[in-house]
Amino acid sequence: TGAVDVEEIQTRALALLDQLSAIDAQLALVAEQSGLAARARRSDLEKQKATILRTLAALEKARLSASGS
Repeated sequence: TGAVDVEEIQTRALALLDQLSAIDAQLALVAEQSGLAARARRSDLEKQKATILRTLAALEKARLSASGS
C-alpha cells in the first residue's frame, strides 16, 4: 500500500536522535578548541545537526499525516 509505516518512521527518528546525541558530544569536545581546524569542525557538525533536525521535522510531519488518515 501507499501508507506510510509509522513504525518505520519511529525507527528512523530514534536513529537520528542517536546521531544527534553523538554530534552534540563531538560539539562539546571541540567547543573548547581554537584554531581554524576546530572552527571548521564545529561548522561541519552544526551543519550535520541542522540536517538531522530538518529530517526529524519531516519525519514528524509524515507521522502526523500517517496517523491522521
